[in-house]
Amino acid sequence: MLILCVPQRLCEELEYSELLDRVVEINDPFDRMVVFCWHFLIDLLAVIISVRLKCVAETAICRN
Repeated sequence: MLILCVPQRLCEELEYSELLDRVVEINDPFDRMVVFCWHFLIDLLAVIISVRLKCVAETAICRN
């Protein structure tokens, strides 16, 4: 599990860095906030789906 965590964390940091680079280029504060919030919500949704899929997979393994 640790092998996947380090590259995943690095990818997340790079993605976050790219987001901040894009957000800095936006002049309107409202637009900047919208872009940042949408990104945060999409990441949150991805985490929730990933956790749910992991739970479903573990349940299926336990039943077999």
